[in-house]
Amino acid sequence: MKTEDEDRKAYIKRRVKELEPWYHKIDLGDDIITPGFDFDEQWVRTRSVMDNIDYKDKKVLDLASWDGYWAFRAEEKGASLVISTDARLEGYRNLLFCREVLGSNVIPMCNVPVQELPTRLSTIGFPDKFDVIHHLGLLYHLRDPMLSLTQARKVIADDGVMMLETAFIDDNENSYMAFNGVEGNFHFYGLSDMWAPTRLCLKEMLIRSLFEPVHEDLWQVKAPCPAAVAKGQPPVGRLVMLAKPLPEDKATFVDLRKISGRQ
Repeated sequence: MKTEDEDRKAYIKRRVKELEPWYHKIDLGDDIITPGFDFDEQWVRTRSVMDNIDYKDKKVLDLASWDGYWAFRAEEKGASLVISTDARLEGYRNLLFCREVLGSNVIPMCNVPVQELPTRLSTIGFPDKFDVIHHLGLLYHLRDPMLSLTQARKVIADDGVMMLETAFIDDNENSYMAFNGVEGNFHFYGLSDMWAPTRLCLKEMLIRSLFEPVHEDLWQVKAPCPAAVAKGQPPVGRLVMLAKPLPEDKATFVDLRKISGRQ
């Protein structure tokens, strides 16, 4: 006769299978890990930057949360409140299931596009400002990437920090964004991917959105794929970076050359 623990473990395994596909590999305990994509090399870099953020008793907003992997990690690191948002519904059932199994207090909000972020948060009565914002794997998917930075700036505390992970071109001398094109003529990645800014362009986008790129020595980079570059595609890699709010009254005095490292 099965014990209660055995029944629970069987239930978890069955639901993990039913909820496929999974994006992230989430540890649910009892040696059960969701079968996410093999992006471990990329996740290691994000976790490395995340380890430099103090989450203790902080209010966290996790954008484009999907199945909630980074939201759950923030909670594990001591966040007092974690709100998980996404504009898509594909990973929502997975997030709710993981929340149940983990006994998590992460608050999920589905169908929340970034352009409606401040309004939707205030309508439901959530905090006006967050100490930490996760802007991970989102920017390069968006039609209007700078709008997402503007909306994040509206809801971050004055002493807060934003962790940003995105596709980028590792060029710190020239400021431009590469557009991915349409199906049949993709320049990098795939159907849902739109923009890849250069490193300098990304810094300038942040500055113009009233963020200041900080702690560049802590950033993590995944180099472009040599095979893709050999085919003539843009040298697109991945960058995990940190930024803090830039006071509006100081924005006009920002030395772009100093912040971008072009002195």
